[in-house]
Amino acid sequence: MGDLDETVFVNYENNQEVQKQEVPDELYVDLGKQYYDRFKTNPLPELKPIVEQLKTELGDNKCQACGNKYEIGDKFCKGCGNPLEGGSFHQTKEAMWINQKSTQVISGAKNMFQEIIPILKNPVTKTTKIAETKSVAIGMEFVIAKMVLAILVTLIVVLKVDDFAGWFVELPYLKIFFAVIVFSLGVDAFWAWFCNMVSRAFNVHTTYSEMITWVGTKALYDSIGMIFVALGVLISVKAALFIMACMMIVVPFVEFACFRSIVKCTEDKKLYIFMVAKIIFFIIILIIFALISAGAKEYMMSQFNVWDLLNSYY
Repeated sequence: MGDLDETVFVNYENNQEVQKQEVPDELYVDLGKQYYDRFKTNPLPELKPIVEQLKTELGDNKCQACGNKYEIGDKFCKGCGNPLEGGSFHQTKEAMWINQKSTQVISGAKNMFQEIIPILKNPVTKTTKIAETKSVAIGMEFVIAKMVLAILVTLIVVLKVDDFAGWFVELPYLKIFFAVIVFSLGVDAFWAWFCNMVSRAFNVHTTYSEMITWVGTKALYDSIGMIFVALGVLISVKAALFIMACMMIVVPFVEFACFRSIVKCTEDKKLYIFMVAKIIFFIIILIIFALISAGAKEYMMSQFNVWDLLNSYY
């Protein structure tokens, strides 16, 4: 009986070894592949050396922020400086958010620059096609680009004025740049919304995405006008004024032509919608500008002391 028990026990062990040997190696390989694909950015500490070696062999040893390759043992990416924990990518939520937004900005800028030439060649046709996509992206990108350009031009002007008059007048930099943002980005966004509301008041269905695309085309021409005016200043003031006058003639024609292509109604109604919106909007902006100018005048008078000016000369 004892021999029989020993025989059963030995047979049991041999059976277990046979079962172990019958497990296909492909299962282990598949398990390893699945683990690598899922946990290669955050492997177990004891498996990090193997994972890093696999990354190097497969060409996956790249920084997730910039795509630059790193070597095993590197603590920081040589391309962007992001920390690499044990050769693997490690990034805070704030850094990931910044990288994501910067990628979106770069992508948006590329799309915007790709649309500039087609819009300038066929402003009405291209604006209509973009408006049909129901996306605000391209229009807003041109509006924001116009705001950035306006801020840069204002910065140059403010620095020149500060060199000339900064010794007796303290310029309110924050208020000036806030006003530039309001009268560029704010006005363009409000103009798109206002035209959409006026169109609906005339029982014409439009969308804000269509209107912001149309306003974006106008912003593109405004930006080009600002660039040419700035270049004209380098020649002479008369040249700059001449360019400004030309742009004031050209831009309204382009604006109304694109408006006609987007708004779907009779030609007579298009004219009245555009005219009513322009007149009311002009009055609103005039009132806002008058209020801001009154505040600016009071500030300048409070800063300007004629006796200090005279004392500086005598």
